[in-house]
Amino acid sequence: MFGLRLGASARHDAMTLAEAAGASIFQNAYDPMHVIRNGILVECNPAFERVMGYRRDEMIGKSPVVLSPERQPNGRTSADLAVEVIGKAMQEGRNRFEWMHVAKDGSPVPVIATLIRDVLHGEE
Repeated sequence: MFGLRLGASARHDAMTLAEAAGASIFQNAYDPMHVIRNGILVECNPAFERVMGYRRDEMIGKSPVVLSPERQPNGRTSADLAVEVIGKAMQEGRNRFEWMHVAKDGSPVPVIATLIRDVLHGEE
């Protein structure tokens, strides 16, 4: 096994590069992505705007509840099922599942959603 010990400056440079790469992937992804903190949508990518029909400024600061129908196709309420899938993601670190969204124009948007618990600067 081979290892390399990085000094503080090199670790900072590596983190900066990783953050820049992550931001580029987020902005240029074909898949809609959004970030939720404390139940509020705080960021979304251009693919989200294209697929969901909302401009970024229409969604930032709002609850993502507006993106889901009252009931999911399995008959459960979106609110109840959201608690379950979010809880699993928080417990296990991630969760992948089928979900139905509703675009701004009212059309259904079926997705395979992936939730990833992320700790950024001490916040989850």
